[in-house]
Amino acid sequence: MNETDVKDKANKLLTQLTELIPDLHIQILASWNEDGHTKAISFGNGNWYARQGLAHEFINKDIAQENAQQLSDLINQKYL
Repeated sequence: MNETDVKDKANKLLTQLTELIPDLHIQILASWNEDGHTKAISFGNGNWYARQGLAHEFINKDIAQENAQQLSDLINQKYL
């Protein structure tokens, strides 16, 4: 799979979702391996601010989950 293939397939999916639910704000983040190298794309449709907020929320939730896990591990090591 190359970048052109990924973009074509992702664009088709984006078009289908937008046609099914016109008011969606969609941000696509995709990565794949191409000849041993990680490649990535990011694009979307709809309100740019909504899409950026969604991406930030995704990252913040992941950071919060990682912090909670590390804190839990630390508490278990020291007190249990």
